[in-house]
Amino acid sequence: MAPSKTEELLIARSQTLTLLLQQRRFDTEYWTLQDEVLDLERAVAAERGVPYAEPWSLGEFWNGMTPYPVVLADALDCTITFAARPNRHAVLCFRAVAGYKSTDLSDETIEGHPLTGRGLVPHRAFRVKNSPWIAELEAIDSIHSQYDAKRWRAMQHYLLCFKDRMFEAVACDVQLLGLFNLLDEAFRRAVDHLALHASDS
Repeated sequence: MAPSKTEELLIARSQTLTLLLQQRRFDTEYWTLQDEVLDLERAVAAERGVPYAEPWSLGEFWNGMTPYPVVLADALDCTITFAARPNRHAVLCFRAVAGYKSTDLSDETIEGHPLTGRGLVPHRAFRVKNSPWIAELEAIDSIHSQYDAKRWRAMQHYLLCFKDRMFEAVACDVQLLGLFNLLDEAFRRAVDHLALHASDS
């Protein structure tokens, strides 16, 4: 099959980016071109119907240089606490989770990830489109007598690339529980949120 116009453009832009990298030209042109290449990678993946990493904006508080975020969870929700900007601690809650994982993929090993070359780069947050993990979880759930396809259409696959960890969750929604000056305060908020489920059961 002949490459599409998008694929041809991606190849040409990638070659130029590689040349700038070899020349160690990390100027405005380099970063602009890198973003264009990432967008083209995503467009090609979308054309092919394969998984890709779409940018997910978490605003000014996002800090992908956090080394070790802390994950707390129950059967319904999953919280993640990490150092945010400026010098605060963020608590994100993933609601109605179908699955979550924290792996030791870092900015030094991310090139081995299957989504590299499909829009994934270190230190950023993403939603995975055409997610094979969602498809796998839904296929397992489909044998249940109360299987609901609508539930799975609402699911999103979130991926957070920190400095030394990668966190992923399949969930229906995500909510910022707050920004805190002290880490202890952030942990208490995460625990209090999860404790509500325990008190309701």
